[in-house]
Amino acid sequence: MPKVVSQIPEAKGHWILGHARELRDGLLDTLVALYRTHGPVFQMRAMRRRFVVLAGAEANNFVARHEAETMTTRHHYEWFGRELGSERFLLALSGDDHRVARRILRPGYSKAHITRRLLSLCILAERTLGRFEPGPRRHPLDDVRRIVVDQIGLALGNRPAGEMVHDLERAISTLLRVTVSRSAPRALLWSPRFLLARARMRNLVRTAIAEHGSGPPTDRPRDHIDDLLAARTPDGEPLDPAFLEASAHGPFVAGLDTVASTLAIALFTLARDRALRTALEAEADALFADGPPTAAAMRKARLLHAALMETLRLYPVTPVVVRTTTCPIEFEGHRIPAGQDLLVAHCVPHKLAEYFPDPEAFVPERFLPPREEHRAQPGIYAPFAVGPHTCLGAGIADVLLLLDAAYILHRFEIAVPPNLTKLELRYDPVAMPRNLRLEIVRERHPPPPFVAAGAPEATA
Repeated sequence: MPKVVSQIPEAKGHWILGHARELRDGLLDTLVALYRTHGPVFQMRAMRRRFVVLAGAEANNFVARHEAETMTTRHHYEWFGRELGSERFLLALSGDDHRVARRILRPGYSKAHITRRLLSLCILAERTLGRFEPGPRRHPLDDVRRIVVDQIGLALGNRPAGEMVHDLERAISTLLRVTVSRSAPRALLWSPRFLLARARMRNLVRTAIAEHGSGPPTDRPRDHIDDLLAARTPDGEPLDPAFLEASAHGPFVAGLDTVASTLAIALFTLARDRALRTALEAEADALFADGPPTAAAMRKARLLHAALMETLRLYPVTPVVVRTTTCPIEFEGHRIPAGQDLLVAHCVPHKLAEYFPDPEAFVPERFLPPREEHRAQPGIYAPFAVGPHTCLGAGIADVLLLLDAAYILHRFEIAVPPNLTKLELRYDPVAMPRNLRLEIVRERHPPPPFVAAGAPEATA
C-alpha cells in the first residue's frame, strides 16, 4: 500500500486565470498533458475555483468503487435542479437518495422507448433533412440539434419539439453555464430572452405531463412520462409533482447538446475519410434496404458502431465530471480532505498510447475483433462517465447516434471542406464544435418509401 503523503502536486497556471483558458479551449488535451506531468492526482485552478483532479484508469476504477459513500454532486447541481423545479433533480442526488431515484427513473430511459419507434424517428429526421440541398452546411450542429430534439420529444414525451430547439438550447445552456460551470454571470437568469425560453420549455413539459395524465396509453407506445406517472416511491406514493416535472426535463438536458454535439462531430469524423465513408454508406444502405429499420438490423452495422465509439473516444463531449468529497479519502498515496471539489477526468485514458496505440489517429477497427482495445483493462474507456452517476441515457444515445448517422449517410454524400483539417472544440460545460462545416455533395437516395409515407405520431 503506498505511503500517504499530504502534499498534492499543483499544476501551475496563469497567475489570474489559472488553467481556465486551456480548459475551455482544450479540456481533454490539457488534462492529458497534466496527467503525464503530475500523475493521477494533482491540484489545479480555473479562475477562483480550485480542484483536485483524479485522472487515469486507476482513478476511474476508484471512483466507480467509492463514489457512492465518499462523494456528492449536490453542491454542483442543486442550483441547476432548483431552476428546473426541484432540488432533488437526479444529478443533484448522491448515495441512497440517488440509488432510489435512479431506480425509479431507469424504466423511462429504456432503449425500448427508442427502438419501438425507429420508423417515426427516421420520419422526424427527414423533416429536417428534406430541406437539404447540395452545397455547404455552415451550421450542421443546428441541423442535428433540431433532429435530436424532435426525436427525444417524441420518444420520451410524445411531443416532437424541433420547433422549440432554440428555446431549449438557450434555456439549458444558460442554466448549465450559470449554475454548474459557473462560467457565466447569474444576471443571465434574469434576462428576458432566457426567461422566455425557460417559460416555453416548462410549458412544453407541463403540457406533455397534462396530456399523459388521463391514464396508460392505448393508442401509442408507452414513453418516459408514462413511466414517471406510473412510478411509485419506496413508500408506494406517486412521485412528488416538482420532482416529476424536473425529471421530465431530464432527457432534453441529457440529449440536447451531448447527443447533438456527438452526432455533429461524428459526421465530421466519418466524412473526411473517403474509404471509410464508402464502407459506412454500404452499411447504412443495408439498414434501410428491406423496409423500416429494426433493432436487429442496427446490430449488424458493426463498423458504423465502432466508428461512433471511436468518435466518443477522441471527442467525448463531457470528458470530466465534478464531485465534492463528503469525507477524507486516500488515493495513490495522497490524502484528500472532506469538502474538496474534485474534477474526475474520466476520459484521460482515451488518449494514452499504453491503452490505445497511436491515440490521435481515428481508427474504428480498434473497437472490433480481434483488437477490442477498450476491453483490455477496466476503466480505460468511459465516454459516459463512471460510477453510480454513469449517464442513465447512454443506451438511448447509442441508438439515436447510430440511427441518425446511418440515415444521413444513406440519404446524402457528405464531405468535409478541404481547408478544415482539425476540429476545434470549446467546452462550456460540454464540448461544442466551433469550426465545424460540412458539405452536401449530392443526394444518394431519396427518402425511403416507408419514410416518405409518414406516420401519424411523427407528424402530429
